[in-house]
Amino acid sequence: MSNCVITSILNNDNKAIEGYYHSHRSHFMSWAQLNYNISLTDCQDLYQEVMIILVTKIQNKTITTITTSLKTLIFGIGKQLIRNRLKLIYNKGVREELFYHEHKEGFNKIETDIRSVLIMSILDDMKEPCRSILKLFYIDNLSLKEIAVTLNYKSAECVKVQKHRCLKQLKEDVFRKLKIK
Repeated sequence: MSNCVITSILNNDNKAIEGYYHSHRSHFMSWAQLNYNISLTDCQDLYQEVMIILVTKIQNKTITTITTSLKTLIFGIGKQLIRNRLKLIYNKGVREELFYHEHKEGFNKIETDIRSVLIMSILDDMKEPCRSILKLFYIDNLSLKEIAVTLNYKSAECVKVQKHRCLKQLKEDVFRKLKIK
């Protein structure tokens, strides 16, 4: 069966690919909804992404043999995608919490909604590289290492030092804007 899957995908046999697509779709969606509490729409999107990854990896010859069943492979890819998404959601929450606690003394005086709008406004007005570093870290959830690569810094440590300076500047700008001393 595994050789048939690989051969039919490599030959762009659309009928076979469509058959593989539908063969485990309903079971996968039930499994994802039950085990990970994912909405039906998100399950459909996730399954589509799983199949795109599977076909792409076979066509790019990243996967040359399948030693498990097709179902096991599909569920394995799906499980990894779900874990990656949960990790992103968790990391975003942790970073937002970290950002809040690092600046808690000054920000406790401001209503949450007003604070968010004000910070985003000041952040948009900041000069480079501060604007990019803070947005990449706190909004786009990139790691310091990823930011270093994106912005051509020598190391993640350099980005960390610059991020600290930028946060200090952001805090000063917020306090100045609110006339908090």
